[in-house]
Amino acid sequence: MQIKINTLPIKKIQNVIFTRSFLIIFLQVLLILSSPIIIFWLIDSSDGIERISYIITKGSINIFFFLVPFLGLTIALNRKGWLKYLYTSIILSMLYGYLLKWYWITGFSHTTHLYGFLPTSDSATYFHEAYGLIFGDLLHGSSTFRPLGTLYFSSLFWLSNLNLKLSFWIMAYLNLISSLIASNEIRKTNGAIASAIYLIAGLFFLRYFIGTLMTEQLGFLLGNIAFASFWNGIRTKNPRIILLGLFLLSVGLNVRAGAMIILVTIPLWFYIYYIRNKKPFKWIIIILLITFSGFILNYLSLNLFSNREGALFSNFGYTLYGVAVGNKGWSQILIDHPGITSEQTLQLAIQQIMTNPVLFLKGVLNTYMDFFDPKSLWAFSFLRLYPTYQNVIILVLFVLGFSFLFKNRDKPYSKFLIFSLLGILLSVPFAPTRDVGYRTYTVTNPILVCILIMSFSWINNFRFRLKTKWIDNDNE
Repeated sequence: MQIKINTLPIKKIQNVIFTRSFLIIFLQVLLILSSPIIIFWLIDSSDGIERISYIITKGSINIFFFLVPFLGLTIALNRKGWLKYLYTSIILSMLYGYLLKWYWITGFSHTTHLYGFLPTSDSATYFHEAYGLIFGDLLHGSSTFRPLGTLYFSSLFWLSNLNLKLSFWIMAYLNLISSLIASNEIRKTNGAIASAIYLIAGLFFLRYFIGTLMTEQLGFLLGNIAFASFWNGIRTKNPRIILLGLFLLSVGLNVRAGAMIILVTIPLWFYIYYIRNKKPFKWIIIILLITFSGFILNYLSLNLFSNREGALFSNFGYTLYGVAVGNKGWSQILIDHPGITSEQTLQLAIQQIMTNPVLFLKGVLNTYMDFFDPKSLWAFSFLRLYPTYQNVIILVLFVLGFSFLFKNRDKPYSKFLIFSLLGILLSVPFAPTRDVGYRTYTVTNPILVCILIMSFSWINNFRFRLKTKWIDNDNE
């Protein structure tokens, strides 16, 4: 008995694959994705670069230094067709590449590394334990608080054949691509200027971590892709893509803990505006599973790669105690209770809150004052603007952006950003910037940057009384 195989579908696929248009698109995408690799290789192999532009170093900057990369990216993003992606990729690759090499040329030392390269403190722990995983060791140090980040580093070490320098280049490449993907979603709704602002903000955020083994590296990557998924899902009215964003956000916040309550407000927004009349019980189960997926992965990772029980988020007790005593920082518990273990900190923090709730409320108020105070390590301190008054400009733009969202709160994008911001603000007492500054908001930083971008829509409406492009897109 002969079995007849219908080859018609296969032939159709072959015809599509080998058409001229498909091959051209494939080559264009390949060139866009490979251009950062080529530029990184050229920068890494070049010698004699003794001074990198002040705009991409770790020092304080003047707001006018934004204009240089901003103008270049805006011009590139205004090009037609696929060339805008190529030119944007090239410009951003040069900025990322020179920034990373600046670490190694200058021998810059910080709390996370020495001489531009050698990991110290938490970075050293991630470094040793990520290497140890490759040779069969188990996680046992502070990396057990959030093991997913260490697994990511270990995977890159294995991929690079234990080459730390190459691992940094790979991380830079992945972060660059994620930033391009997210900014492209912004461009489709808000235009080239908004997309350029998003890219610049991402560059200035990552410049403090691009040459380090810190969880902010993976948090930045996941935060960008999550935001892109949310934005794309809203634009295309595709709930599945939005759920993908929720999954990535959950994983990201388990890699770099921060505004955890956003995992309550975004599912609530999704349920209210997408699910309420569509078999709610079924969708509630799905939403809950996706929301907790990051925690499940974290828990499984800890059990598979560590023999240390109860380690996940054990450092939260330090943070909560610091707030409970008036927002004095995570290290205050070590002063008040020398020799305390991480497992005991949460219990002591709760006891302190029960003993003096007024002091705890004072600490909560102080966390918000820090978050919005341009003179402190506030939400946008990663910009490091100088003179300090220029940070006030950012605060004003943030307020204008929120005003624009509130005025247009019936629009899908506004609803998403308002619910997201609500989650971030409710998380502030449990993720105070006084502890580690803006690092706490790595994964949700795209939300904050997007609200800044909305301020330009407010200015445009105020001056010209015209609806912005992304509002019009909502009506299409």
